[in-house]
Amino acid sequence: MNEKDFAEKRMCVRKLFWEEEALKTKLNQLLSELQEECPHERVAEAPCQPRIPFLSGEAPKRICLDCALEETGKGWSTKVGSSWSKLTAEPLRTVAHTELERLRRLKPLSIGARIQQLRPASVRIE
Repeated sequence: MNEKDFAEKRMCVRKLFWEEEALKTKLNQLLSELQEECPHERVAEAPCQPRIPFLSGEAPKRICLDCALEETGKGWSTKVGSSWSKLTAEPLRTVAHTELERLRRLKPLSIGARIQQLRPASVRIE
């Protein structure tokens, strides 16, 4: 590869990195707006998981299946509305913390594809 081709490829790579940063900024802004506007009606919950009884463990966590907003419960209570400030809807399904981690890695708009596996048969999702 000659110097000119190398310089052009290097410039293309730099340009793509700049575009990537701009897209990440825009994505974070839009995601924040989406999470503020979302009614958070479809929620998955991972209940508290004690590791050593009464000493330590993982706190309960919830994730909105529409916008990927996450919330960690306060204390060990999982009663609806008692320990959740935003994700107060009755969970569609209780999942293990490992499944919640997989949902976290999904992009918010692709979570809908996973909802079919998480929802009870009585819930219709369009």
